[in-house]
Amino acid sequence: MFSFYGASIIGKSHLSNKKPNQDYYLIKNRKNFSFSIMCDGLGSKRHSHRGSKLLSKIFLTFSFLLNSKLMRIKFVIRLVTFFWKFFTFFYGSYHFDTTCQFIFIDSSSVIIGQLGDGLITVTKNGQLSFFESNQDHFINETTSINRSRFKNWRINVVELRPNDVVLLSMMTDGISNDLNRQNYSKFLDFIINNLSKFHLSKDKNNYINDLLVQLPNQNNKDDKSYVIGIST
Repeated sequence: MFSFYGASIIGKSHLSNKKPNQDYYLIKNRKNFSFSIMCDGLGSKRHSHRGSKLLSKIFLTFSFLLNSKLMRIKFVIRLVTFFWKFFTFFYGSYHFDTTCQFIFIDSSSVIIGQLGDGLITVTKNGQLSFFESNQDHFINETTSINRSRFKNWRINVVELRPNDVVLLSMMTDGISNDLNRQNYSKFLDFIINNLSKFHLSKDKNNYINDLLVQLPNQNNKDDKSYVIGIST
């Protein structure tokens, strides 16, 4: 069985400006699959905190439809995008705009989807890989759900064998922009060792929340969200 744990905290800049946390994440841990979704509302949009929450909930609803076939992934993303735009249309979808990234894992594969900023890592049998979206860094504009097409998503499928050992993590750019990638494997080991001390999911989530509060990334005052996935 595979389980996700996570937390999200409001950034210092949003606290000082009396803005809500525009990040939102959800987790679904099941016997035959696990799924985590993380959305980062655009800071310039009035209702982006509602848009990120709505998109997360819609995606979680349809997550059971995912599998490793590209056509199925494309169908789910188009379905989720349609419903998000439908529910926000009459209020102005651009006011609710958000980025999105997700991880789906079952016994045969890990499916990664990314739109806009953020970072996902996959450690398979000790080999760490970093996955980022196809963001054009020469354009000062984040790709988001309101103006996206399927071609704007970065999709990766990592095939799994029965004996593979997998560790996953996902974070918004409030963390990834300041991440020390050379030491990230040690950071993951540190988290895993501490999570093993807790038995309840809520205690594991609280530990990650406390960890985010203590992260020494002083140059980034954005909201911070982090999810880790481990075998249980």
